[in-house]
Amino acid sequence: MDTFSRRIGAAARAVWLAALAALALAGCGSSSGSSDSAENPTTPSASTGTLLISVTDADGDFVSYSVDVLSVTLQRRGGGTVEVLPATTRIDFAQLTDLSDLLSVATLAPGDIVGGKIRLDYGNAEIFVEQNGQVVRANAIGTNGAPLGVVELDVQLAEREHLVVTRGRAALLALDFDLAASNDVDVAQSPPVVTARPYVVAEVEPVTDKELRLRGALVSTDTQAGTYTVDVRPWFRPDGNHGGVTIHTTPSSAFEIDGVTAPGSAGFAALA
Repeated sequence: MDTFSRRIGAAARAVWLAALAALALAGCGSSSGSSDSAENPTTPSASTGTLLISVTDADGDFVSYSVDVLSVTLQRRGGGTVEVLPATTRIDFAQLTDLSDLLSVATLAPGDIVGGKIRLDYGNAEIFVEQNGQVVRANAIGTNGAPLGVVELDVQLAEREHLVVTRGRAALLALDFDLAASNDVDVAQSPPVVTARPYVVAEVEPVTDKELRLRGALVSTDTQAGTYTVDVRPWFRPDGNHGGVTIHTTPSSAFEIDGVTAPGSAGFAALA
């Protein structure tokens, strides 16, 4: 699909804060028991809730910081886990300093999420920094001086900020990778060396000073209801099924389609 920057980003920005309250979601699958799976798409029901997972990064000095996210596994209170990332996804965190990227939408059984694990693979990482005015590739090592491979990070949620999945409602888990705080860059070496001790900050409220970017294939539009449905695909992944989302527009929603900006009903008609 031609980058759905026909421009789903503009529409998503217009409805972001309303989205958590108003989204009708067609998320990834789940199962009951001690562990859940979000690998197969299912239709949400009255007995399930929906979880949106976004990623962002604090401002830093990297031109590019691309690594593979292998999995995002969340821990339920009292035991049991749920995998909310259906496939390995490559992310350039350096591009997320001014916005959040919607990574996945998962349909889950109700309950409390108290923490989890994220696995990153630095084996094929592409990290670029500036050295003497030039953009050059850097080598990533751990604090022990050895090249980095697969790294597992803890997702910790404070007791007063634990994540609650509720029937018929949507919740957001924002994962913030602070590159500046978790990496030391030595540009005196050639090539430069990045010593990484990555960590992630998890938040259950949206980062309201950042736009939320949503990318995906347009599935359908409903002119009467003023909604459109998208199959979510993270910005750096051209395929796969990371869940679905139906967005409710308003008369003030703005659309940019084929370079032409149009508001409200005129913009929605062009999208349809």
